Amino acid sequence: DKTIDINLKGAFFCMKHEIRQMLRQGHGGSIVNTASIGGLKFIPNFGAYAASKAGLIGLTKTAALEYAEKGIRINVVCPGPTDGTLLLENIRSCTPEQGLDKGLPMGRIARVEEIANTTLWLCSDDASFITGQAISVDGGITAG
Repeated sequence: DKTIDINLKGAFFCMKHEIRQMLRQGHGGSIVNTASIGGLKFIPNFGAYAASKAGLIGLTKTAALEYAEKGIRINVVCPGPTDGTLLLENIRSCTPEQGLDKGLPMGRIARVEEIANTTLWLCSDDASFITGQAISVDGGITAG
């Protein structure tokens, strides 16, 4: 319940108020949610996490279709393993650190700045015709 409440319902209530404000202002806008590759590529023992992130991807895509005509673009970033995040630290505490980066297509985990730059780009006018997309920022993990 806690995972669904935070990852899915929390984003739902944020979007509810963001959209309401954007409609009041009448200028459209951009919302970027943060899911995870865990909502696209599933692994055992992460059921609630996967459900919350897959649900957020679905919620994002649905809202994007509902508000596109109002000029509100809604996308979701799906990061892979990212240095300095709590989730990665939890994984490291359960897994021997040596070899954590092995098997990753780019041979390394993401830097926080790489995820932030993608989010900033989606908010910018350079992404003005992009809505309803789940952008994986994962160094190729979900490519295969």
